[in-house]
Amino acid sequence: MRILLVDDDTAVVQALLAILKTLPGHEVRVATTGAKALENAATMGGVDLLITDVVMDPMDGFTLRDSMVSQYPDVRTILISGYDLSDYPEQTKHHQLLQKPVETEVLFAAIAKEMAIIPQAEPARPARAIPVQQPIEDPQDWVDQPTMRIELPPPSMNPKQPTARPSAAPQPRASVAPGSPATVRVANSNRVPPAAQPVAKPQTAAPAPQPTARPTAQPVAQPAAARTVKAAAVPPPAVAAPKAAASAAPKSPSAPVAPKAAPAAPKAVAAVPRANPPSAVPVAKVAAPAPAYEEAVEDAGSGSALSFASVPVAPDDLGELAGQPFGAYLLDRKIANGRWGSVYFGVQLSINRPVGIEILDSDKAGDDDIRERFIADARAKAQVQHPSLVAVYEAGEADGRYFYAHEYVDGGTLADLKATGEKLDEITALKALRVVSEGLAYLASHHIPHYPPDAASIYIGKNGQAHLTNIATSSAETPTTPEQEIQAVGRIMLSVLPAIQTVAQGLRDLLKAMVQTGPEQLTTWGKVLQGIKAIEPKVIPLEAAKISAQDRAAIAAVEQARKQQKRALYFSIGSVGTLLVLVGGLAFYMLGSNERNLEEQVQIPAGDFLFAHGETKTLPDFWIDKYEVTLGQYGKFVKELEAHPDSKYDHPMQPRIKTATMHKPEHWDIYYQNAVQGRAAHSTPIDLNCPAMEVDFWDAYAYAKWKGRELPTEEEWEKAARGTKGVTYPWGEDLDPKKVNSGADFNPSKPDAKGQIDGFNFWNPVDKVKGDKSPFGVVGMAGNVSEWTGTWEKTKVILKGGSFASKEVNLDKRAVMDPSKVDESIGFRTVSHTPPAPKK
Repeated sequence: MRILLVDDDTAVVQALLAILKTLPGHEVRVATTGAKALENAATMGGVDLLITDVVMDPMDGFTLRDSMVSQYPDVRTILISGYDLSDYPEQTKHHQLLQKPVETEVLFAAIAKEMAIIPQAEPARPARAIPVQQPIEDPQDWVDQPTMRIELPPPSMNPKQPTARPSAAPQPRASVAPGSPATVRVANSNRVPPAAQPVAKPQTAAPAPQPTARPTAQPVAQPAAARTVKAAAVPPPAVAAPKAAASAAPKSPSAPVAPKAAPAAPKAVAAVPRANPPSAVPVAKVAAPAPAYEEAVEDAGSGSALSFASVPVAPDDLGELAGQPFGAYLLDRKIANGRWGSVYFGVQLSINRPVGIEILDSDKAGDDDIRERFIADARAKAQVQHPSLVAVYEAGEADGRYFYAHEYVDGGTLADLKATGEKLDEITALKALRVVSEGLAYLASHHIPHYPPDAASIYIGKNGQAHLTNIATSSAETPTTPEQEIQAVGRIMLSVLPAIQTVAQGLRDLLKAMVQTGPEQLTTWGKVLQGIKAIEPKVIPLEAAKISAQDRAAIAAVEQARKQQKRALYFSIGSVGTLLVLVGGLAFYMLGSNERNLEEQVQIPAGDFLFAHGETKTLPDFWIDKYEVTLGQYGKFVKELEAHPDSKYDHPMQPRIKTATMHKPEHWDIYYQNAVQGRAAHSTPIDLNCPAMEVDFWDAYAYAKWKGRELPTEEEWEKAARGTKGVTYPWGEDLDPKKVNSGADFNPSKPDAKGQIDGFNFWNPVDKVKGDKSPFGVVGMAGNVSEWTGTWEKTKVILKGGSFASKEVNLDKRAVMDPSKVDESIGFRTVSHTPPAPKK
């Protein structure tokens, strides 16, 4: 059975994962966001049982459940929550609802009940070889070590015989044909298996602050991560601990078990640096920490002296292997120089998954010691399974080159941000701080050797999600203490935030406590996470929970309208046939699509106009969409490409990975399906007349070409928005926030709230804000969503207009944006240079 566990609290994830892994014969994956859960579900080929928290940000558990059901109709769901959801019986009545903290027996009983309903296929999936279990120390470690695939090279590449670890008895080498893959469990001789099944009853954490989003919500103590249990010498699990061993995949007669063996290594193990035992946490020999908060602020941008993360390459350095097949992958381009060699962006062809691939440099591969350390480093990273850390998928040898493949993050690092002088907004910074803190807390609590964090090891994806580079290693060359890492992370965050005086008091105090020394300094990651949870907003899915009530009200309104229409029709129409036709048409109108016809274009006459800050320019006439492209309109394009895949609409510079996606945005199914049904997307109302969102430049370009049109140039966009006189706002020179959907009342922590000024918190249907109309009659150019243009500036694209998240809505505003950038606040419209076809 395929089980997917979702909770935005990693402590809960780790505690419940320890329970789930004791169930034999099941595939279990975890996620901390709805988007990642949907991605994992696709990778698993579907989900049989979804166990999800309800109160999550940005996608709540109800929305996630509905999205899963739309894709996998047979999925069963168990809801968990630390809040009182008794007010939402319609949302929970068909599911088991477990209250946090979840007891082991309660979870087992709930899963057993669902298993009795889920049909068990025989077999569910092809059998796989059982990986060899290696000694581990902690029940949580037992569940967190993923299998990694190692390609054993031919004997000619490794002429020397492998040497076993000094602490282990000699083991026979696996019988594997030269060059063929062998599945092995990552070794770690410092750890021993638990003698019995892991105890998964979560401990009660300190009470969290009361949420303010909903007065009736009663928070329940969250479960803490499983306590580390150190066992004495215990026989291997296959002999003495059958319950623990049962967490591995079931044996298959057609899948041979690889014998326990140290991986092939041309040099003696003693030559490879080893990690210190878990019981001895090393004290780093580093420079003294900053003595005061003020000095830390001044020094925040300095970063580490040596980065252990990847270093970006010049745009014209595509790499010698770009465009070539590489084992199971297709290498697209070189994206960085890593510690061991070149890092490429590629695609795993079998499942069309984007990956990063670090390939050991050829000159280094000839050194036995470096090759051994590279493989050992890959193994150490593969042991780590935590939502905050970039995952390593596999390691091996292809075309005579050693490599390991890992999760690809489409975005940039905080080091990149610092280099360009850009700053993070506070919400994104707080989310990033939580992700990094959770990842480093996991590494520290499990005594996993790792490189010290720096700005280059913290990624911000283009979807706004943060990731910590997998900094685990077989032996830390420069070990650091949690106190030093807390100070380092505090300084990094200070360097990417605006002036500290402008930062909110709660975040400012937290960072101050991280970088200061003395009694006020935060010395453990647990304390840092407590501070983060005390100041971060919590989203309660009010809108999602009220869907049933809205449906009932809508049904009642439709019935009332039908009665009124019927009475009017009886008096005004004498023909029974005509009556039936009209009633049928009325029923279709009421029960059909909510999409309106918004395809109209506006002619912009030829002539001079004022551009930017007063420059006179001239343009021929053109026609521009009166409204932004809607979800309904873009949905037709997505359906066309799904039915008839074609790359003829792609931009010539489009990355290869975009061809694989067929211009379907990452979260498209969530937005579109909710829009079709007129429901809420993460608690915000949405329908098919709302703007197409989370489309990057490549998507917008392809749609425009599909329509036989183009994206407007920056000049065309400004003329259509500002008229010939170059007005600052569509209505004139004075800002009136009531006339535009802007960030003046934007409250991301309460997506269900209604805008207090313009009536909208997030997006709005493109034809609903009447005040945002240009001198030519083009609607929505100042707010709602910012819009892609067709104008390039070096390697980036110009974005025009304000949005629901922006307080600046002046029409001369421009942003230079990465063409792959996606966001809920970015959409587009198209232009034509020939008159549109006359209406029929």
